[in-house]
Amino acid sequence: MTQGAGGEPAGRQSRQRAPRGSITRERVVSMALELIDEHGLESLTMSNLAQALDVGTMSLYRHVANKAELVQAAADRVLATVEIPRATGADWHDLVVGYLLEWRAGALAHPAIASIIAERALALPAATDDLEELLGVLCDAGFADDEAVRAFYTLFSYVLGFVVWELPRSGDTYHDNWDATMAGLPRGPYRTLHSLQQWLHTTASEEQFQYGLRHLVDTLDRSRVQQS
Repeated sequence: MTQGAGGEPAGRQSRQRAPRGSITRERVVSMALELIDEHGLESLTMSNLAQALDVGTMSLYRHVANKAELVQAAADRVLATVEIPRATGADWHDLVVGYLLEWRAGALAHPAIASIIAERALALPAATDDLEELLGVLCDAGFADDEAVRAFYTLFSYVLGFVVWELPRSGDTYHDNWDATMAGLPRGPYRTLHSLQQWLHTTASEEQFQYGLRHLVDTLDRSRVQQS
């Protein structure tokens, strides 16, 4: 029988695991995010994470208490990449809207974890400092205290809602489904839908997102001017 190093049969040699203490919480969270992105949130287990890191499962619990904490840390990692624009002379539009655009981009880049980001976004550690600064920007721009909070949450809820709407409707499949639906509708009772068919595809697009956001910002700005 062929033997490997140490005299064990070659087929029975166990893979060398990472040395004790060689992984960090940062590495654990990063790998968890990779697995979530690749295989989905439901497929993540402490066991397959340990296998991906080449460590024992119990060693993970030195860094996170359970899967729930791990998932929250992964969501926080995504939000930590979202930054407030720092352009010189930027007004509240640039700062607040720029932040929300990056927030949307982060959620779209990690669709499997977007629901966690949506559920806990402003309560995650990475977001609280940004929220403090952005509300200060709105107050400094002339919004009354209560209006600053309302303005931010109006914009944030729009972005959040659009992302939730957008994720399952992006790509060619959504367009194909619309085409198939329209092909099955007679023109007589559905003449308006048929006449607008070329624009129905845009309901989950960058163009539609920018359209809605621009109108919200314009309305909030008019309200701010009227208050001052």
